Amino acid sequence: MKKKLLVNTITSFMYQIVYMIYGFVLPKLILDAYGSEINGLVSSINQYLSVISLTEFGMTTVIQSSLYKPLVENDCAGISRVLTSSSRFFRRIAALFIIYIVVLCIGYPVFVTTSFGNMYVASLILILSLNMLVEYVFGITSKQLIIADQNIYFCQIINTVTVVLNTACCFFLIRHHVSLHILKLCTAGIMVLNSIAALLFVRVKYPKVNFRTTYDKEPIKQKWNGVAQHLSAYIYSSTDVIVLTLLSSLKNVSVYAVYNMVLNGLRQLTGVFDNAVRPIMGRLWAKNDSSLYKYFNAYEIVTNTLSVFVFGCAASLIVPFVQLYTATITDTNYVVPKFAFLFTLAYLLQNIKNPYHTLIQSTGKFRETQNGYIITAGLNICISVALVFKYGLIGVAVGTLTAAFFQLGYLFVYTHKNIFKNHYINSLKVYAVDIVVFLIDIRLLDYINFPVDSAFKWVVFAIIVALVWGVSLSAVLLLIYRQEVYMFCQKIVLKSKANRS
Repeated sequence: MKKKLLVNTITSFMYQIVYMIYGFVLPKLILDAYGSEINGLVSSINQYLSVISLTEFGMTTVIQSSLYKPLVENDCAGISRVLTSSSRFFRRIAALFIIYIVVLCIGYPVFVTTSFGNMYVASLILILSLNMLVEYVFGITSKQLIIADQNIYFCQIINTVTVVLNTACCFFLIRHHVSLHILKLCTAGIMVLNSIAALLFVRVKYPKVNFRTTYDKEPIKQKWNGVAQHLSAYIYSSTDVIVLTLLSSLKNVSVYAVYNMVLNGLRQLTGVFDNAVRPIMGRLWAKNDSSLYKYFNAYEIVTNTLSVFVFGCAASLIVPFVQLYTATITDTNYVVPKFAFLFTLAYLLQNIKNPYHTLIQSTGKFRETQNGYIITAGLNICISVALVFKYGLIGVAVGTLTAAFFQLGYLFVYTHKNIFKNHYINSLKVYAVDIVVFLIDIRLLDYINFPVDSAFKWVVFAIIVALVWGVSLSAVLLLIYRQEVYMFCQKIVLKSKANRS
Protein backbone atom coordinates (compact mmCIF):
# COMPACT_ATOMS: atom_id res chain seq x y z
CA MET A 1 0.00 0.00 0.00
CA LYS A 2 2.79 2.42 0.96
CA LYS A 3 4.74 1.65 -2.23
CA LYS A 4 1.69 2.28 -4.42
CA LEU A 5 0.92 5.49 -2.53
CA LEU A 6 4.48 6.73 -3.12
CA VAL A 7 4.50 5.85 -6.83
CA ASN A 8 1.03 7.28 -7.40
CA THR A 9 1.91 10.48 -5.54
CA ILE A 10 5.20 10.99 -7.42
CA THR A 11 3.61 10.45 -10.84
CA SER A 12 0.66 12.67 -9.89
CA PHE A 13 3.06 15.40 -8.78
CA MET A 14 5.06 15.12 -12.01
CA TYR A 15 1.88 15.35 -14.06
CA GLN A 16 0.60 18.38 -12.15
CA ILE A 17 3.92 20.18 -12.65
CA VAL A 18 3.82 19.49 -16.38
CA TYR A 19 0.13 20.38 -16.63
CA MET A 20 0.62 23.61 -14.67
CA ILE A 21 3.41 24.67 -17.04
CA TYR A 22 1.15 23.79 -19.98
CA GLY A 23 -1.68 25.76 -18.36
CA PHE A 24 0.56 28.84 -18.11
CA VAL A 25 2.10 28.53 -21.55
CA LEU A 26 -0.95 27.82 -23.72
CA PRO A 27 -3.19 30.76 -22.64
CA LYS A 28 -0.22 33.09 -23.00
CA LEU A 29 0.40 31.83 -26.52
CA ILE A 30 -3.30 32.21 -27.39
CA LEU A 31 -3.44 35.70 -25.86
CA ASP A 32 -0.41 36.86 -27.81
CA ALA A 33 -1.43 35.21 -31.07
CA TYR A 34 -5.22 35.67 -31.08
CA GLY A 35 -6.12 38.31 -28.41
CA SER A 36 -8.19 38.50 -25.20
CA GLU A 37 -11.59 38.03 -26.84
CA ILE A 38 -10.56 34.75 -28.46
CA ASN A 39 -9.10 33.57 -25.16
CA GLY A 40 -12.36 34.50 -23.43
CA LEU A 41 -14.35 32.74 -26.15
CA VAL A 42 -12.36 29.50 -25.75
CA SER A 43 -12.70 29.64 -21.94
CA SER A 44 -16.42 30.29 -22.22
CA ILE A 45 -17.07 27.48 -24.74
CA ASN A 46 -15.07 25.01 -22.64
CA GLN A 47 -17.17 25.97 -19.63
CA TYR A 48 -20.41 25.41 -21.54
CA LEU A 49 -19.11 22.12 -22.92
CA SER A 50 -18.33 20.98 -19.41
CA VAL A 51 -22.06 21.28 -18.70
CA ILE A 52 -22.31 17.79 -20.19
CA SER A 53 -20.33 16.61 -17.19
CA LEU A 54 -23.63 17.12 -15.38
CA THR A 55 -24.81 14.07 -17.24
CA GLU A 56 -21.99 12.07 -15.72
CA PHE A 57 -24.05 12.53 -12.58
CA GLY A 58 -20.96 12.14 -10.47
CA MET A 59 -20.74 8.58 -11.68
CA THR A 60 -16.95 8.46 -11.70
CA THR A 61 -16.69 8.69 -7.91
CA VAL A 62 -19.76 6.49 -7.39
CA ILE A 63 -18.21 3.84 -9.68
CA GLN A 64 -14.94 3.95 -7.76
CA SER A 65 -16.80 3.63 -4.47
CA SER A 66 -18.69 0.60 -5.84
CA LEU A 67 -15.42 -1.05 -6.94
CA TYR A 68 -13.56 -0.96 -3.61
CA LYS A 69 -15.36 -3.91 -2.02
CA PRO A 70 -15.15 -6.34 -5.00
CA LEU A 71 -11.49 -5.38 -5.48
CA VAL A 72 -10.71 -6.09 -1.80
CA GLU A 73 -12.53 -9.43 -2.08
CA ASN A 74 -10.99 -10.20 -5.50
CA ASP A 75 -14.51 -10.64 -6.87
CA CYS A 76 -13.99 -10.57 -10.64
CA ALA A 77 -17.69 -11.11 -11.34
CA GLY A 78 -18.59 -8.17 -9.07
CA ILE A 79 -16.05 -5.96 -10.82
CA SER A 80 -17.46 -6.96 -14.22
CA ARG A 81 -21.01 -6.08 -13.16
CA VAL A 82 -19.95 -2.60 -12.02
CA LEU A 83 -18.00 -1.94 -15.23
CA THR A 84 -20.82 -3.22 -17.43
CA SER A 85 -23.29 -0.88 -15.73
CA SER A 86 -20.79 1.96 -16.11
CA SER A 87 -20.20 1.29 -19.82
CA ARG A 88 -23.94 1.25 -20.56
CA PHE A 89 -24.38 4.52 -18.70
CA PHE A 90 -21.62 6.36 -20.53
CA ARG A 91 -22.69 5.12 -23.95
CA ARG A 92 -26.03 6.83 -23.27
CA ILE A 93 -24.14 9.93 -22.15
CA ALA A 94 -22.20 9.96 -25.43
CA ALA A 95 -25.48 9.97 -27.37
CA LEU A 96 -26.84 12.77 -25.18
CA PHE A 97 -23.60 14.69 -25.65
CA ILE A 98 -23.99 14.67 -29.43
CA ILE A 99 -27.47 16.20 -29.10
CA TYR A 100 -26.14 18.79 -26.66
CA ILE A 101 -23.33 19.79 -29.04
CA VAL A 102 -25.85 20.41 -31.83
CA VAL A 103 -27.99 22.57 -29.52
CA LEU A 104 -24.90 24.48 -28.34
CA CYS A 105 -23.73 25.12 -31.90
CA ILE A 106 -27.10 26.70 -32.68
CA GLY A 107 -27.78 28.47 -29.38
CA TYR A 108 -24.38 29.82 -28.30
CA PRO A 109 -23.92 32.30 -31.20
CA VAL A 110 -27.49 33.52 -30.66
CA PHE A 111 -27.37 34.15 -26.91
CA VAL A 112 -23.71 35.13 -26.41
CA THR A 113 -22.56 38.39 -27.96
CA THR A 114 -19.27 38.06 -29.85
CA SER A 115 -17.58 39.75 -32.80
CA PHE A 116 -17.16 36.37 -34.53
CA GLY A 117 -19.41 34.79 -37.13
CA ASN A 118 -21.84 32.00 -36.27
CA MET A 119 -19.99 29.42 -38.36
CA TYR A 120 -16.69 30.36 -36.72
CA VAL A 121 -18.13 29.79 -33.24
CA ALA A 122 -20.10 26.64 -34.15
CA SER A 123 -17.11 24.95 -35.80
CA LEU A 124 -14.93 25.80 -32.79
CA ILE A 125 -17.50 24.17 -30.50
CA LEU A 126 -17.42 20.98 -32.60
CA ILE A 127 -13.63 20.79 -32.42
CA LEU A 128 -13.40 21.48 -28.68
CA SER A 129 -16.01 18.77 -27.98
CA LEU A 130 -14.13 15.98 -29.78
CA ASN A 131 -11.94 14.84 -26.91
CA MET A 132 -14.82 14.70 -24.41
CA LEU A 133 -16.90 12.56 -26.78
CA VAL A 134 -14.12 10.02 -27.25
CA GLU A 135 -13.54 9.96 -23.47
CA TYR A 136 -17.15 8.92 -22.82
CA VAL A 137 -17.04 6.19 -25.46
CA PHE A 138 -13.63 4.62 -24.78
CA GLY A 139 -11.73 5.84 -21.75
CA ILE A 140 -13.78 6.90 -18.75
CA THR A 141 -14.92 3.48 -17.46
CA SER A 142 -11.46 1.97 -17.88
CA LYS A 143 -9.89 4.81 -15.92
CA GLN A 144 -12.22 4.27 -12.95
CA LEU A 145 -11.03 0.65 -12.58
CA ILE A 146 -7.40 1.76 -12.88
CA ILE A 147 -7.85 4.44 -10.18
CA ALA A 148 -9.90 2.27 -7.82
CA ASP A 149 -7.23 -0.46 -7.96
CA GLN A 150 -4.53 2.08 -6.99
CA ASN A 151 -2.86 2.06 -10.42
CA ILE A 152 -3.17 5.81 -10.80
CA TYR A 153 0.46 6.00 -11.90
CA PHE A 154 -0.47 4.69 -15.36
CA CYS A 155 -3.16 7.35 -15.88
CA GLN A 156 -0.75 10.07 -14.77
CA ILE A 157 2.03 8.83 -17.04
CA ILE A 158 -0.18 8.86 -20.15
CA ASN A 159 -1.60 12.21 -19.03
CA THR A 160 1.92 13.61 -18.80
CA VAL A 161 2.90 12.27 -22.22
CA THR A 162 -0.19 13.70 -23.95
CA VAL A 163 0.27 17.11 -22.29
CA VAL A 164 3.93 17.27 -23.37
CA LEU A 165 2.93 16.35 -26.93
CA ASN A 166 0.15 18.95 -26.82
CA THR A 167 2.54 21.67 -25.68
CA ALA A 168 5.06 20.87 -28.40
CA CYS A 169 2.29 20.82 -30.99
CA CYS A 170 0.99 24.23 -29.87
CA PHE A 171 4.45 25.79 -30.01
CA PHE A 172 5.01 24.49 -33.52
CA LEU A 173 1.60 25.40 -34.94
CA ILE A 174 1.36 28.90 -33.42
CA ARG A 175 4.88 29.64 -34.60
CA HIS A 176 3.67 28.81 -38.10
CA HIS A 177 0.63 31.09 -37.68
CA VAL A 178 -2.06 28.45 -38.11
CA SER A 179 -5.70 29.25 -37.36
CA LEU A 180 -7.15 28.57 -33.94
CA HIS A 181 -9.37 25.85 -35.40
CA ILE A 182 -6.47 23.85 -36.80
CA LEU A 183 -4.57 24.28 -33.54
CA LYS A 184 -7.45 22.93 -31.44
CA LEU A 185 -8.16 20.11 -33.90
CA CYS A 186 -4.57 18.86 -33.69
CA THR A 187 -4.44 19.03 -29.89
CA ALA A 188 -7.80 17.23 -29.62
CA GLY A 189 -6.44 14.43 -31.78
CA ILE A 190 -3.47 14.01 -29.43
CA MET A 191 -5.74 13.87 -26.36
CA VAL A 192 -7.80 11.07 -27.94
CA LEU A 193 -4.75 8.81 -27.58
CA ASN A 194 -5.09 9.14 -23.80
CA SER A 195 -8.46 7.38 -23.70
CA ILE A 196 -7.36 4.64 -26.10
CA ALA A 197 -4.25 3.90 -23.97
CA ALA A 198 -6.40 3.48 -20.82
CA LEU A 199 -8.69 1.02 -22.59
CA LEU A 200 -5.74 -1.07 -23.83
CA PHE A 201 -4.16 -1.10 -20.32
CA VAL A 202 -7.35 -2.54 -18.78
CA ARG A 203 -7.68 -5.17 -21.51
CA VAL A 204 -4.12 -6.40 -20.81
CA LYS A 205 -4.01 -6.10 -16.98
CA TYR A 206 -7.54 -7.36 -16.28
CA PRO A 207 -8.16 -10.06 -18.93
CA LYS A 208 -10.91 -11.74 -16.85
CA VAL A 209 -12.96 -8.55 -16.55
CA ASN A 210 -16.01 -8.50 -18.79
CA PHE A 211 -17.49 -5.16 -19.88
CA ARG A 212 -20.61 -6.86 -21.25
CA THR A 213 -21.75 -9.22 -18.50
CA THR A 214 -25.32 -9.56 -17.23
CA TYR A 215 -26.77 -8.71 -13.83
CA ASP A 216 -30.15 -8.82 -12.12
CA LYS A 217 -29.59 -6.17 -9.45
CA GLU A 218 -28.05 -2.75 -10.14
CA PRO A 219 -24.41 -3.03 -8.91
CA ILE A 220 -23.80 0.73 -8.61
CA LYS A 221 -25.56 2.14 -5.55
CA GLN A 222 -26.62 5.76 -4.85
CA LYS A 223 -26.59 6.83 -8.51
CA TRP A 224 -29.05 9.66 -8.03
CA ASN A 225 -27.35 10.87 -4.90
CA GLY A 226 -24.15 11.05 -6.89
CA VAL A 227 -26.19 13.06 -9.40
CA ALA A 228 -27.10 15.69 -6.81
CA GLN A 229 -23.59 15.98 -5.43
CA HIS A 230 -21.90 16.22 -8.81
CA LEU A 231 -24.47 18.61 -10.22
CA SER A 232 -24.03 20.90 -7.24
CA ALA A 233 -20.23 20.74 -7.43
CA TYR A 234 -20.35 21.60 -11.12
CA ILE A 235 -22.69 24.56 -10.59
CA TYR A 236 -20.43 25.83 -7.83
CA SER A 237 -17.28 25.62 -9.98
CA SER A 238 -18.91 26.95 -13.16
CA THR A 239 -21.04 29.77 -11.80
CA ASP A 240 -18.39 32.48 -12.10
CA VAL A 241 -17.63 32.04 -15.81
CA ILE A 242 -21.29 31.61 -16.78
CA VAL A 243 -22.36 34.69 -14.76
CA LEU A 244 -19.55 36.78 -16.25
CA THR A 245 -20.34 35.55 -19.77
CA LEU A 246 -24.06 36.38 -19.54
CA LEU A 247 -24.02 39.44 -17.25
CA SER A 248 -20.60 41.01 -17.86
CA SER A 249 -18.19 40.68 -20.82
CA LEU A 250 -15.87 38.19 -22.52
CA LYS A 251 -12.93 40.42 -21.57
CA ASN A 252 -13.82 39.97 -17.89
CA VAL A 253 -14.04 36.24 -18.58
CA SER A 254 -10.50 36.42 -19.95
CA VAL A 255 -9.26 38.24 -16.82
CA TYR A 256 -10.98 35.65 -14.64
CA ALA A 257 -9.51 32.82 -16.74
CA VAL A 258 -5.94 34.08 -16.24
CA TYR A 259 -6.24 34.20 -12.44
CA ASN A 260 -8.16 30.93 -12.42
CA MET A 261 -5.44 29.34 -14.54
CA VAL A 262 -2.79 30.19 -11.92
CA LEU A 263 -4.83 29.26 -8.86
CA ASN A 264 -6.31 26.11 -10.34
CA GLY A 265 -2.83 25.00 -11.34
CA LEU A 266 -1.67 25.46 -7.75
CA ARG A 267 -4.75 23.64 -6.48
CA GLN A 268 -4.07 20.69 -8.74
CA LEU A 269 -0.46 20.67 -7.61
CA THR A 270 -1.34 20.65 -3.91
CA GLY A 271 -4.04 18.07 -4.51
CA VAL A 272 -1.69 15.35 -5.81
CA PHE A 273 -2.46 13.25 -2.74
CA ASP A 274 -6.22 13.22 -3.30
CA ASN A 275 -6.47 10.63 -6.07
CA ALA A 276 -3.77 8.50 -4.47
CA VAL A 277 -5.41 8.62 -1.04
CA ARG A 278 -9.03 8.04 -2.13
CA PRO A 279 -8.73 4.32 -3.01
CA ILE A 280 -6.67 3.65 0.14
CA MET A 281 -9.32 5.20 2.40
CA GLY A 282 -12.01 3.38 0.42
CA ARG A 283 -10.31 0.06 1.06
CA LEU A 284 -9.81 0.84 4.77
CA TRP A 285 -13.50 1.71 5.04
CA ALA A 286 -14.52 -1.46 3.15
CA LYS A 287 -12.43 -3.57 5.57
CA ASN A 288 -13.72 -1.58 8.60
CA ASP A 289 -10.10 -0.85 9.52
CA SER A 290 -9.71 1.22 12.71
CA SER A 291 -6.61 2.97 11.34
CA LEU A 292 -8.77 5.06 8.99
CA TYR A 293 -8.98 8.03 11.41
CA LYS A 294 -5.22 8.09 12.01
CA TYR A 295 -4.63 7.96 8.26
CA PHE A 296 -7.15 10.75 7.66
CA ASN A 297 -5.63 12.98 10.34
CA ALA A 298 -2.16 12.71 8.79
CA TYR A 299 -3.66 13.44 5.36
CA GLU A 300 -5.44 16.51 6.74
CA ILE A 301 -2.28 17.91 8.37
CA VAL A 302 -0.25 17.48 5.17
CA THR A 303 -2.97 18.98 2.96
CA ASN A 304 -3.63 21.99 5.16
CA THR A 305 0.03 22.81 5.76
CA LEU A 306 0.86 22.58 2.06
CA SER A 307 -2.26 24.58 1.10
CA VAL A 308 -1.55 27.42 3.52
CA PHE A 309 2.04 27.64 2.29
CA VAL A 310 1.18 27.59 -1.43
CA PHE A 311 -1.86 29.87 -1.39
CA GLY A 312 -0.33 32.13 1.24
CA CYS A 313 2.56 32.72 -1.13
CA ALA A 314 0.12 33.12 -4.02
CA ALA A 315 -1.74 35.90 -2.17
CA SER A 316 1.40 38.06 -2.40
CA LEU A 317 2.78 36.83 -5.73
CA ILE A 318 -0.20 36.43 -8.05
CA VAL A 319 -0.81 40.10 -8.91
CA PRO A 320 2.83 40.89 -9.91
CA PHE A 321 2.91 37.58 -11.80
CA VAL A 322 -0.23 38.40 -13.78
CA GLN A 323 1.10 41.91 -14.39
CA LEU A 324 4.23 40.47 -16.00
CA TYR A 325 2.31 37.66 -17.70
CA THR A 326 -0.06 40.11 -19.45
CA ALA A 327 2.45 42.95 -19.97
CA THR A 328 2.05 42.74 -23.74
CA ILE A 329 -1.78 42.63 -23.57
CA THR A 330 -3.30 46.11 -23.86
CA ASP A 331 -6.94 45.46 -24.72
CA THR A 332 -8.06 45.10 -21.08
CA ASN A 333 -6.75 45.54 -17.51
CA TYR A 334 -5.62 42.30 -15.86
CA VAL A 335 -4.35 43.86 -12.62
CA VAL A 336 -7.21 43.56 -10.09
CA PRO A 337 -5.68 43.19 -6.57
CA LYS A 338 -8.93 42.92 -4.54
CA PHE A 339 -10.29 40.23 -6.84
CA ALA A 340 -6.96 38.41 -6.71
CA PHE A 341 -6.88 38.28 -2.89
CA LEU A 342 -10.52 37.21 -2.45
CA PHE A 343 -10.22 34.60 -5.19
CA THR A 344 -6.99 33.23 -3.69
CA LEU A 345 -8.62 32.95 -0.27
CA ALA A 346 -11.58 31.10 -1.82
CA TYR A 347 -9.20 28.63 -3.44
CA LEU A 348 -7.44 28.12 -0.10
CA LEU A 349 -10.73 27.19 1.58
CA GLN A 350 -11.63 24.89 -1.32
CA ASN A 351 -8.29 23.14 -1.01
CA ILE A 352 -8.31 22.52 2.74
CA LYS A 353 -11.77 20.95 2.48
CA ASN A 354 -10.35 18.28 0.12
CA PRO A 355 -9.64 15.68 2.85
CA TYR A 356 -13.31 15.77 3.88
CA HIS A 357 -14.54 15.66 0.28
CA THR A 358 -12.20 12.75 -0.53
CA LEU A 359 -13.26 10.85 2.61
CA ILE A 360 -16.96 11.24 1.78
CA GLN A 361 -16.37 9.94 -1.75
CA SER A 362 -14.26 7.05 -0.43
CA THR A 363 -16.95 5.97 2.05
CA GLY A 364 -19.82 6.40 -0.42
CA LYS A 365 -21.67 9.01 1.68
CA PHE A 366 -23.32 10.63 -1.33
CA ARG A 367 -26.92 10.53 -0.10
CA GLU A 368 -26.07 11.85 3.35
CA THR A 369 -24.13 14.91 2.15
CA GLN A 370 -25.98 15.97 -1.01
CA ASN A 371 -27.90 18.80 0.73
CA GLY A 372 -24.66 20.49 1.78
CA TYR A 373 -23.40 20.52 -1.81
CA ILE A 374 -26.74 21.85 -3.09
CA ILE A 375 -26.72 24.75 -0.59
CA THR A 376 -23.10 25.55 -1.55
CA ALA A 377 -24.02 25.85 -5.23
CA GLY A 378 -27.10 27.94 -4.41
CA LEU A 379 -25.07 30.38 -2.32
CA ASN A 380 -22.53 30.90 -5.11
CA ILE A 381 -25.23 31.55 -7.72
CA CYS A 382 -27.31 33.94 -5.61
CA ILE A 383 -24.43 36.03 -4.29
CA SER A 384 -22.56 36.16 -7.62
CA VAL A 385 -25.65 37.27 -9.58
CA ALA A 386 -26.57 39.82 -6.89
CA LEU A 387 -23.11 41.41 -6.83
CA VAL A 388 -21.81 41.10 -10.41
CA PHE A 389 -23.71 44.14 -11.73
CA LYS A 390 -22.16 46.54 -9.21
CA TYR A 391 -18.84 44.90 -8.39
CA GLY A 392 -18.03 42.78 -11.47
CA LEU A 393 -15.15 40.37 -10.87
CA ILE A 394 -15.01 41.19 -7.16
CA GLY A 395 -18.70 40.33 -6.82
CA VAL A 396 -18.29 36.81 -8.21
CA ALA A 397 -15.20 36.33 -6.01
CA VAL A 398 -17.25 37.18 -2.91
CA GLY A 399 -19.86 34.62 -3.99
CA THR A 400 -17.22 31.92 -4.47
CA LEU A 401 -15.55 32.73 -1.13
CA THR A 402 -18.81 32.66 0.84
CA ALA A 403 -19.85 29.35 -0.68
CA ALA A 404 -16.41 27.82 -0.05
CA PHE A 405 -16.54 28.84 3.62
CA PHE A 406 -19.98 27.28 4.07
CA GLN A 407 -18.98 24.03 2.38
CA LEU A 408 -15.87 23.63 4.51
CA GLY A 409 -17.90 24.13 7.69
CA TYR A 410 -20.63 21.73 6.57
CA LEU A 411 -18.23 18.91 5.63
CA PHE A 412 -16.24 19.41 8.85
CA VAL A 413 -19.34 19.04 11.02
CA TYR A 414 -20.74 16.09 9.07
CA THR A 415 -17.47 14.14 9.03
CA HIS A 416 -16.70 14.46 12.71
CA LYS A 417 -20.29 13.87 13.80
CA ASN A 418 -21.16 10.90 11.58
CA ILE A 419 -17.94 9.17 10.50
CA PHE A 420 -15.41 9.80 13.27
CA LYS A 421 -17.90 10.30 16.11
CA ASN A 422 -16.82 13.73 17.37
CA HIS A 423 -13.05 13.26 17.07
CA TYR A 424 -12.71 16.91 16.09
CA ILE A 425 -10.01 18.24 18.44
CA ASN A 426 -7.08 17.40 16.14
CA SER A 427 -8.81 19.03 13.17
CA LEU A 428 -9.55 22.19 15.16
CA LYS A 429 -5.88 22.34 16.09
CA VAL A 430 -4.99 22.15 12.39
CA TYR A 431 -7.31 25.04 11.53
CA ALA A 432 -6.02 27.11 14.43
CA VAL A 433 -2.52 26.74 12.97
CA ASP A 434 -3.81 27.77 9.54
CA ILE A 435 -5.49 30.94 10.81
CA VAL A 436 -2.60 32.07 13.03
CA VAL A 437 0.06 31.59 10.36
CA PHE A 438 -2.03 33.16 7.61
CA LEU A 439 -2.86 36.32 9.58
CA ILE A 440 0.72 36.81 10.83
CA ASP A 441 2.41 36.29 7.47
CA ILE A 442 -0.04 38.35 5.41
CA ARG A 443 0.45 41.22 7.83
CA LEU A 444 4.23 40.79 7.85
CA LEU A 445 4.49 40.76 4.05
CA ASP A 446 2.54 44.04 3.87
CA TYR A 447 5.65 45.75 5.27
CA ILE A 448 7.91 44.36 2.52
CA ASN A 449 8.02 46.90 -0.29
CA PHE A 450 9.78 45.11 -3.13
CA PRO A 451 9.34 46.53 -6.67
CA VAL A 452 8.62 43.78 -9.21
CA ASP A 453 9.15 45.01 -12.77
CA SER A 454 10.92 42.02 -14.32
CA ALA A 455 10.82 38.23 -14.24
CA PHE A 456 14.11 38.13 -12.31
CA LYS A 457 12.82 40.48 -9.59
CA TRP A 458 9.63 38.41 -9.36
CA VAL A 459 11.71 35.27 -8.74
CA VAL A 460 13.69 37.09 -6.02
CA PHE A 461 10.47 38.32 -4.43
CA ALA A 462 9.01 34.80 -4.63
CA ILE A 463 12.02 33.43 -2.75
CA ILE A 464 11.58 36.07 -0.01
CA VAL A 465 7.87 35.31 0.30
CA ALA A 466 8.48 31.54 0.36
CA LEU A 467 11.11 31.94 3.11
CA VAL A 468 8.73 33.99 5.26
CA TRP A 469 5.96 31.43 4.92
CA GLY A 470 8.29 28.45 5.22
CA VAL A 471 10.02 29.64 8.40
CA SER A 472 6.80 30.68 10.14
CA LEU A 473 4.99 27.45 9.22
CA SER A 474 7.92 25.34 10.38
CA ALA A 475 8.08 27.18 13.71
CA VAL A 476 4.35 26.83 14.37
CA LEU A 477 4.29 23.18 13.30
CA LEU A 478 7.18 22.35 15.62
CA LEU A 479 5.37 24.14 18.43
CA ILE A 480 1.95 22.56 17.86
CA TYR A 481 2.93 19.20 16.45
CA ARG A 482 6.21 18.64 18.23
CA GLN A 483 5.04 15.22 19.48
CA GLU A 484 4.07 14.09 15.98
CA VAL A 485 7.36 15.41 14.57
CA TYR A 486 9.31 13.62 17.33
CA MET A 487 7.55 10.31 16.65
CA PHE A 488 8.12 10.72 12.91
CA CYS A 489 11.86 11.36 13.40
CA GLN A 490 12.07 8.44 15.83
CA LYS A 491 10.61 6.10 13.21
CA ILE A 492 13.18 7.29 10.67
CA VAL A 493 16.06 6.67 13.12
CA LEU A 494 14.80 3.20 14.05
CA LYS A 495 14.35 2.27 10.40
CA SER A 496 17.86 3.53 9.60
CA LYS A 497 19.36 1.43 12.43
CA ALA A 498 17.44 -1.63 11.26
CA ASN A 499 18.77 -1.21 7.73
CA ARG A 500 22.37 -0.90 8.96
CA SER A 501 22.04 -4.03 11.05
